[in-house]
Amino acid sequence: MAETPDRAASNRSARLLLVALLALGLVVRVALGYMMGERQAARLPESADYLAAGRAIAGGRGLVHSAPESGPAAPQMPGYPVLVAAAARFFSLPVKALLLFQAGCGAATLGVALWAAWRLAGVWAALLTVVLLAFDPYQVYFVALVTPVVPMGLALALAMAFGLEFLAAHAGGWRAWPWAALAGTALAAATYLDPWAARLVPLIGLAALVSKDRKRFLAGWAVAAAVMAILLAPWVLPHGLGAGSSAPVAELFSREARLWSPAPMLDEVGVPPLAGYTSLLPTAALALVGLWALRRRRAALVWLLAAPVALTLVRAVLPGAAHDRLAVMPALAVLGGAGLAAVLGRAGDGVAPASRAGEPKP
Repeated sequence: MAETPDRAASNRSARLLLVALLALGLVVRVALGYMMGERQAARLPESADYLAAGRAIAGGRGLVHSAPESGPAAPQMPGYPVLVAAAARFFSLPVKALLLFQAGCGAATLGVALWAAWRLAGVWAALLTVVLLAFDPYQVYFVALVTPVVPMGLALALAMAFGLEFLAAHAGGWRAWPWAALAGTALAAATYLDPWAARLVPLIGLAALVSKDRKRFLAGWAVAAAVMAILLAPWVLPHGLGAGSSAPVAELFSREARLWSPAPMLDEVGVPPLAGYTSLLPTAALALVGLWALRRRRAALVWLLAAPVALTLVRAVLPGAAHDRLAVMPALAVLGGAGLAAVLGRAGDGVAPASRAGEPKP
């Protein structure tokens, strides 16, 4: 159905706002990364270990960790130390270069979430998704800290977007396996940054196994898993994933409550306490609305919820930090944007029905 003049004008306004928000998100993140001093950037408990590991690689000594006395366990995968090493090797101000790279990753995450929400539910869903992420104080602030949360968020957002494109191609009768391969590549990149991402594979495989079209979904899952295994093999075969240690049962509830608590994440992070509530609560509340709005599109919901569910399950057993949840917030923001767009009667604007991820082609 053709757009009415009012609807077309409304969509044009939404597109202009999207461009403005993306530009603002990039400028704010780059400015913060440029202004942050090295001591401030390394204020997290794990930051010193990442810097030491990266400098060891840059100096030709290989991946060497020196676990902090408190806080999260030392990193087990080489992805983030390699980024630190590249900054140390090629730039005179390595920490500044690393933070600017993370600013780019944060802005790219906005773009990927925008694309996923647009494909899922239209331009207004994309706009609302970007609003949730662009004005999230923790999403902004953590680009300027030495931690893999922001690059991890980009890798998981790409896996989510590629998964939705796989569903769209599958529903439209197009070649879907390249999207599955790209999703596997993104998951491999996420695993190189933090090993918990590998736990997404069995979770998604289980969802494919119980789906109605299990044969085709399992084929796509197998492609993604095979690509991921090939890319991880150079590290996993000699070293393993370094799963870490488990926690006593008595600690499990408090650990989950900490992960999804709006309370301040760490005393070391100089963000006002209110930031926890403006960061988590709007996105979480709207994500619940999105669950209802997309309840008939179960395949799409699996891709949107896979990372948050996997992180919750992993952190119930293995140690981690509260700010780990920032890496999965883009998926919840996409879900929230789609939900609010549906409530406002704007879902689907500007997107052809056959291209909506998770819906069969009419």
